[in-house]
Amino acid sequence: NAALIVAFLFLRHRIGTGELSTPDFTGLPREYQVWFSWIMMVLARCMSAPTIDALFSHFFFVTRMAISCVLFFMDKRYIVYFAVLWFAIFLICPQPRYVDPKEIIALNRASFKQRITNNPHKTIWVVQAFTTWHPLCTQLAPLFAPLAREFTHPRMHFGKADLGRWPELAEAMDVKVTGTSNELPTYVVYRAGKEVGRIPRKDGT
Repeated sequence: NAALIVAFLFLRHRIGTGELSTPDFTGLPREYQVWFSWIMMVLARCMSAPTIDALFSHFFFVTRMAISCVLFFMDKRYIVYFAVLWFAIFLICPQPRYVDPKEIIALNRASFKQRITNNPHKTIWVVQAFTTWHPLCTQLAPLFAPLAREFTHPRMHFGKADLGRWPELAEAMDVKVTGTSNELPTYVVYRAGKEVGRIPRKDGT
């Protein structure tokens, strides 16, 4: 990301402005509009980021979009070069994936039923219901792991249920799995096989 931004700054001062200096009906050049929109999007998305990793992710994503718009108005050829460079860097240096600690147990349909639903003991389970495609699930994963490391006990366990891979668990945990759902991720606490609490609650709080 830093390499792309540096390459853009170098390119911006080496070539002409193209259509960037063309004013619109407000009388402002298009470049001003792009960067004003960039500021608004950075403030909107970064201020709501739950973790520092999410903040940087939002910042670089919005910045790449702004650079793409600027290059489009400068010279449409450069947007192709930028896209190729972006893709090449992504292939060479892919974004690292977070690996859960051993204290977090991955649950499937069978293990959920065995460990939680049919659990006759007073064992407490804290289960994160998530999907791999939901950004907030990925962003909050590093926050769930320290809790598991610190509080795992023979009578208290932590688990994760991938609702995208095991849709029947979404029904068992009563979690709505849609693109607009505000229930992802959901953290459900079970004791002796019964639900005793969840965040967020079903009323959206």
